[in-house]
Amino acid sequence: MLSRAKPAISAAPPPASTSTVDKKRKVPKLEHFISARDYTGAITILEFSKAIGKFDYDTQLWLGYTNFHLGDYRKAMELYQNMLQDHNCDPLINLYLACCYFFLGMYKEADEAAQRGPTCKLQNRLLFHLSHKFNDEKRLMGYHQNLQDVIEDQLSLASIHYLRSHYQEAIDIYKRILLENREFLAINVYVAMCYYKLDYYDVSQEVLAVYLQHYPDSLIAINLKACNHFRLYNGKAAEAELNTISEKMSAAFRFADDLIKHNMVVFRGGEGALQAFPGLLDVIPEARLNLVIFHLRNDDIIAAFNLMKDVEPSTPQEYILKGIVNAALGQDQESRDHLKIAQQYFQLVGGSASECDTIPGRQCMASCFFLLKQFDDVLIYLNSIKGYFYNDDTFNYNHGQAKVAAGAYVEAEDILLMIQSEKFKGEYAYLSHLSKCYIMNKKPRLAWELYLKMETSSESFSLLQLIANDCYKMGQYLYSAKAFDVLERLDPNPDYWEGKRGACIGVLQQIISGEESKDNLREIITLLRNTSNPQVEYIVRIIKKASCNRFVGFSASVLAEPCFCFGSGTVGTETAEEKHPPNPRPFPVHRHHRARIMAEEDLEAEFLARERELLGDDALLFGNPLVAAPSAAAAPTAAFSADPLPVASAVPASSLFDPEPSSPFAPQPVLFAAPAANGAAPGSYDFDAGIQTSNAIMASMTQSFPPVSSNGIDGYGGPVEVEPESVRAWRENFEMTIADRDARSTAKNDDTARAAKESLERFYAEYNDKKNKTIARNKENEKIEASREDALAGTIWERVVRLIDTSASGGAAGSKLKEKIKVGDIGKDDKVKKQAPNTKDTTRMKSLLINLKSDKNAPGANEI
Repeated sequence: MLSRAKPAISAAPPPASTSTVDKKRKVPKLEHFISARDYTGAITILEFSKAIGKFDYDTQLWLGYTNFHLGDYRKAMELYQNMLQDHNCDPLINLYLACCYFFLGMYKEADEAAQRGPTCKLQNRLLFHLSHKFNDEKRLMGYHQNLQDVIEDQLSLASIHYLRSHYQEAIDIYKRILLENREFLAINVYVAMCYYKLDYYDVSQEVLAVYLQHYPDSLIAINLKACNHFRLYNGKAAEAELNTISEKMSAAFRFADDLIKHNMVVFRGGEGALQAFPGLLDVIPEARLNLVIFHLRNDDIIAAFNLMKDVEPSTPQEYILKGIVNAALGQDQESRDHLKIAQQYFQLVGGSASECDTIPGRQCMASCFFLLKQFDDVLIYLNSIKGYFYNDDTFNYNHGQAKVAAGAYVEAEDILLMIQSEKFKGEYAYLSHLSKCYIMNKKPRLAWELYLKMETSSESFSLLQLIANDCYKMGQYLYSAKAFDVLERLDPNPDYWEGKRGACIGVLQQIISGEESKDNLREIITLLRNTSNPQVEYIVRIIKKASCNRFVGFSASVLAEPCFCFGSGTVGTETAEEKHPPNPRPFPVHRHHRARIMAEEDLEAEFLARERELLGDDALLFGNPLVAAPSAAAAPTAAFSADPLPVASAVPASSLFDPEPSSPFAPQPVLFAAPAANGAAPGSYDFDAGIQTSNAIMASMTQSFPPVSSNGIDGYGGPVEVEPESVRAWRENFEMTIADRDARSTAKNDDTARAAKESLERFYAEYNDKKNKTIARNKENEKIEASREDALAGTIWERVVRLIDTSASGGAAGSKLKEKIKVGDIGKDDKVKKQAPNTKDTTRMKSLLINLKSDKNAPGANEI
């Protein structure tokens, strides 16, 4: 502070220049604010004039003008209503009031006020737009014929094209005006809006940049730029654009406030939709559509349907949403009527000339064929647009389902795995389709893991059924057996036992052929023993015999039980071995293993003894040599030897576990036949020399089910059980009931198909009739327009000359008179005598008009 060399303030203020003083004292003029589009400043000047008593007629007109352009239509309306109280008021005020009514959505009042106004171009344009709002096509075409080739009328025509979704026609008009008037920069905004509607967002952005270079604070232009960013990038980029203008706006600036509020909700992904959209339903048309989308995304299908049920669609977006809502409701309520309506809406949009080559149009055709279950056609349309939806979960979800339905499981798996939405990944439809892909692509373990991650529910039960059946069909028997085992424990249905039994045998066949690991034997034996069925123990024994005879060096611990490949009887004494020489051993038997074998045989003998004690002589019905033997120690070793077993009878593989009706343990009909390895016929496996064939295995397994002779006596001499009369009567009644039910169902299906066909034919007939009428009407309008253009072509004198007869005869009467004179009949026709003196010569008038036509400097020659 002590070193300051320059004073902080001067001793005396510098004298102000006269120009600065003049500028400060100069009052801004109204014209300055109007030319700068500063309507708030203009209103301030006008309100000041009103406050000091200078509220004349012109001040009121300017105040209404500024309020209207500022977007305060209500205030402008009240001002014009007050002006119309004066009986000497200009009738033109009625048109200004009608414009206010129009922008407030009061179309009936606008029409009445416009009719009271004077006939002029503004009235014609206003009534032209009102006819569009009233959907009065005849009235619309009437006012359309009154439009002239002036900028205001052409802009009005282009706006109607835009509102009727004829965007290319609107662009043509705007471009023609721009070529003649390049200073009309605002038309670039209109062209950009048309390109936005045509989904050319990058082109729209380029055209819009021309206007933003001159007027960077235009709210309409910035809002359109934000919409382009939303389509090209994401909602955050769009929101950032709107925030730049929102921060600069004052609290008093209310223009397009509803538009900004609506778009902010859209850019934020629906946040605050229930607070913003309901109040905008009758203000912004898109608010209703976006609220419907919000309800659909939140699974509130009924609310979405209630919003759309009374809407008469007129734009492609409305048709599409009507179709989506009906499709969602039809799937939710299993309603064929709603699904049919949805299919028709999708077909209308996808088949229209204006939408067939757009992305939404192709999506609609894909949806139409999806509902018709024509998935090959679905894929044609989806493949054509998949490049635009690479990371879109909804598109990939539908695309994956279509691929699965068409049998392209490899591609379907890749597409379904691209989905990131946790909501989709938790749905049963996603899990079932992905499981089917895994199974068909030979990855059953992944499908099984999907089931293990699910909670117990009806959906998990359905997924189990899918895994069980599809794995069985694809020869993946291990996971099929696991799924059938769980199904059997959840629901003791004999069909699940049949499936598990066949799947377990399939695993055994795959182990024998080397397709599966022998370690899986323990698992299938465990799965079989989870069922309390008399066939289990027989199946387990045969599995053990087959496995031990097939695999040399196979460990007994794999089976979780002692292996029966070692001979029973007296082991360890030379006398016994000499008397009954043992069969060749696959590998040396350790003494500890022998002890375990003896213990197991004792346990088995004890079990069979108890069984025989309980059943008595009926135990012989099982036909098992172990049961018939007095003890396990006396059982013949050949039953478990490595030598081929003798084939007692050629038992087909299809009867592997299907005993004759005389068996006391005859199960229900087999749903799943025993599978064959490598696609060969059942029972045709060729093993190495010295190994028993599968036919021998099946023969030994079915020894407990004796055949029935032709005389009704079974293999043990017992009579065959005859079906009781009551059972036979019930069976016949049941078959008749089923036949009657099938007949009624067939008739109902035929009636439904016939009604659907008639409805579809009626729809196409009405559609074609309406289309033909529209084509005829358009052709008629084109003729009228062409004749109108021909009539208005050229100067005023050229149009006059076209309306008169320029022939040299000078009129019809003179021509007729000359003909009479030429033929000499003038004296015979009294009428001609009377007309001849009164005939006027118009030749001079005609020549005068012809000269005016060719004279470029004639009065009115330059007027169009």
